[in-house]
Amino acid sequence: MLSLKNQYLREMGVDVWRLRPHFPDSSASLHSEAQQDLSIDPAPKSRPELSPGLTTKAQHPTQSIERPGAPTVKAAAVASVQSGVPKTVATPVPEFHLCFATYNNGLSLVFSAPLSAPALPERYRRFADDIALAFSSGARMESQVTSLRWPMVQASHIAQSEEDARLIVGKRIEMCADKLVLFGQAPSHYVADTRPCIKVEEIELYFEEPLRKRDLWLALRSFLDD
Repeated sequence: MLSLKNQYLREMGVDVWRLRPHFPDSSASLHSEAQQDLSIDPAPKSRPELSPGLTTKAQHPTQSIERPGAPTVKAAAVASVQSGVPKTVATPVPEFHLCFATYNNGLSLVFSAPLSAPALPERYRRFADDIALAFSSGARMESQVTSLRWPMVQASHIAQSEEDARLIVGKRIEMCADKLVLFGQAPSHYVADTRPCIKVEEIELYFEEPLRKRDLWLALRSFLDD
């Protein structure tokens, strides 16, 4: 109805004025909201307290927090890898040079010769022949001289431990005659206690102290005459 009346008035040349609805000023509203935002002072975020001596990453970007005595990740990894790898422990290799003189009268003499000696030294050989001749009633003696040097080869990949040496020496002792005389500690160390034998001093001692030969003779007579 109101719209039809307004149309008649326009046709008659009468200006028609209409009241517009009131809208709040958008710019003023935005300005008011901005003022409110600026007036609000938010409470500062709480910051964690740092222990003395520690710094944050923001203060020192290139540094990392480390505890005294604690390994770095890299060092710990290396230590873990190294600890997981079994260490190779070098097994001690004994060194000795044994010479065997075996006679056809059932007597074997074993000497500990110098490592530098290529075979049984000559004066050792003469000493052994004199002992064998004394217990042969003047009969002609035939002998076989062999030697065993340890380590047998200079190769770290070949097992030449104490137990290996004991096994090899034991086999050589089995080839000796029934009457066995051991001169010095080296032969005695590798011969089983169950093997019948007589253990005497190092042969060099009899060269340095000739009076000891009498004690040797008495010990040999007691053993070889049984």
